[in-house]
Amino acid sequence: MTFKIIGRFPERFINLSIKNGIGIFDAKPETQGLFASMIISDYKIIRPIAKRSGVRLKIVKRRGLPFILHRFRHRWGIGLGILLFLILSLVLQNFVWSIELNGVKTISETQLIDSLSESGFFVGKFKGNLDLHKIERETQLEFSEIGWMSINLMGTHAEIEIKEKALVPESEYSDSINNIKALRDGIILSQNISRGTAETSVGSAVSEGQLLVSGMYENALGEVHFVDADAEVIASTIYEFTASCDEARISFMPQEKAKRSELNLLWFKVPLSFAPQSSPFSSYSETLTLFLYDTPVPVSLCNEYLCSYLQVETKINETTAKSILDTELALYKLFNLKNAISITDETEIIKTPTGYKLNAKLVCTEDIAVKENLIVNLE
Repeated sequence: MTFKIIGRFPERFINLSIKNGIGIFDAKPETQGLFASMIISDYKIIRPIAKRSGVRLKIVKRRGLPFILHRFRHRWGIGLGILLFLILSLVLQNFVWSIELNGVKTISETQLIDSLSESGFFVGKFKGNLDLHKIERETQLEFSEIGWMSINLMGTHAEIEIKEKALVPESEYSDSINNIKALRDGIILSQNISRGTAETSVGSAVSEGQLLVSGMYENALGEVHFVDADAEVIASTIYEFTASCDEARISFMPQEKAKRSELNLLWFKVPLSFAPQSSPFSSYSETLTLFLYDTPVPVSLCNEYLCSYLQVETKINETTAKSILDTELALYKLFNLKNAISITDETEIIKTPTGYKLNAKLVCTEDIAVKENLIVNLE
């Protein structure tokens, strides 16, 4: 309790209070009196001393829990909310709030989380009936890349430590016996044979699947040996590509945009807003997770953004059609001819009754050597 001492002899009041065992602190002189503080239990018995000292006391400020409780004595909803919060906090301590993966390098984290969920380990899982050793065994059996795994529960937070197996580098040499065959039709431009016997020569025309280098060879003494044939055979190959583009094309114009929000508490989902959904539409979502002192809390806000589209039919001219077809040709080269050393092409665009058509002849220079296992019966 902070109060103001008003009168001619505030010092006498302080001396009498101390003499009677009443503690006064934070005493500060002011122009019209003296300010001081004491606990509320002492203030209740200080009136007689003030009267004897010839001063008046005026309350300036009240602090402390009793005054706060008195102020909200008629608002029972606040107390009920605090009680429910405490009960809910105690109950939620028995569930998994967050999962953290450590040591994952080559394995897909999404696939790993899905696998753990199927094994019964997920955010919101009750900790009382968890068999962590069983979950670890099932996960390791599903992912051969995992060499060691441990699930550690620390309160409501789970840390999964994973040690992936070391990749064994492939040996340059193999115990198997292989021939070299042609991957596709072509004309041989050059060949560099490391092991094996050449069955073709530079300038030869070969067809897909034809034997290029044999894994069997005969030495000067007439002895037959088998090896893992290895060679680089560069050939000129031809690809034909066709693409079409309709003169009347349907495009999608973005129209109405909407947002839907959802509050997630473990497995509970509470929609906060609703938005109409029309077809066709696209959407993307973001999730905002609540953190308390760098610790994730099982409360998140999921926002989904929707955008509806209107179908519009438009007619395209030859210039636009050429641009579209050139893009398709470039994509074909990028994904289907990525191993080619050099490419030259002959293209033509013709008009059709429904639109435009691209015919392309692609001349490539690439390695057509591919291994084929040679089965040898030595019995």
